[in-house]
Amino acid sequence: MGKLKKLNLFNKISKKIKYPYKVKVAETSFTNGITGYWFTKNVDQTITFYTSKKGYDYLNNQKLIIETDYLAKKNQFKILLSRKWLSITSLCIIFMILLLGKNYIRRIEFANNTYYSKDVLDVVMENLNDKKMYYTLKGSLNDISKKLRSRFPYYEWIGLRKDGNVLYIDIVDLEPLLITKKNDTYGDLIASKTAYIINFHIVSGLLVVNSNMTVRKGELLVSGDLNYLDSKTKANMTSPNGYVNGETFEIINVSINKKEEKIVYTGNIQTKKRIVFKSRYTKSKTSFENAYYQKEVLFKFGPFYYIKESYFERELVKKEYDINDAISLAKMNIEADFYHISRNEYEKILKMEVIKTTAEEDNYLITMIVSKIENIAIFKPISTS
Repeated sequence: MGKLKKLNLFNKISKKIKYPYKVKVAETSFTNGITGYWFTKNVDQTITFYTSKKGYDYLNNQKLIIETDYLAKKNQFKILLSRKWLSITSLCIIFMILLLGKNYIRRIEFANNTYYSKDVLDVVMENLNDKKMYYTLKGSLNDISKKLRSRFPYYEWIGLRKDGNVLYIDIVDLEPLLITKKNDTYGDLIASKTAYIINFHIVSGLLVVNSNMTVRKGELLVSGDLNYLDSKTKANMTSPNGYVNGETFEIINVSINKKEEKIVYTGNIQTKKRIVFKSRYTKSKTSFENAYYQKEVLFKFGPFYYIKESYFERELVKKEYDINDAISLAKMNIEADFYHISRNEYEKILKMEVIKTTAEEDNYLITMIVSKIENIAIFKPISTS
């Protein structure tokens, strides 16, 4: 029965292709030599039917066709073919979407915006191909993640993962970032060190310096007295807030052990998603002997939480350093100390130069001169009594 249905369907399609013209003729003028299908007798002694191009031309030449509006002027074959190609095109588009969904990237996000970093984002972008409408990876996620860990070793963990067409930058840091808070007491902002002022942004307080000038350690940058420049007017005190960036030069000594044991991340991750009851929540098991655990609540419904658990594998590694390794590690430590706190968008390390190295019994002592653009404004409370 199934084959018969398929055959009937095929016959209908083939008839529409073979006899695409619908015509109406007088019953008395119809000849049996005309081929077609769907012959219908009308009450006005006419016959309506579908015929071939050859049959239509014959009837038309003999002027036997009446009411020419019955002529099916649109070729059924073209309609059928256009529908067929429309279906094929739609299937191809769906297939390409499914195929590209695994390879292309439409959006890049930090999994935790607390650790947003323009420097990290720049390195990620260097490893992507910009196709205008989307991005593609220049290498594997694992390879790019290794580059990130090499470039930013001061994070406990940094790596990439892809979910659909979104590329996530995962950063794990066991120590919280130091966030600069607004002071609630009156005071001034003074220079923490000698610097050449680059730029500034003051939210409250009276700025008493300009860019392109040099200030020394302890000099006043922003006054908490809004009438500071007018000695004849009574003080109008506020709590200053903002930053003053300056170019600084500093000699830094870094001690690097010749031998070191430390816990490092291997790059292996295990993730699980599950529903838990809030008051009875326990960690899921992992095959890693040593791992850092991270939990993310995806959504909650009453006392039920749908969570994502991530385990970042780590292991104990023993290393020995030569002088070149020690210099590289010293530079990384200086970067870590600088970038590990919350900073404004202009702050950065400009240059690091080694001026002296000393090999001691158990460690290397590396002396470097470091040039930076950094916020030199520090708060100094003042008495209003």
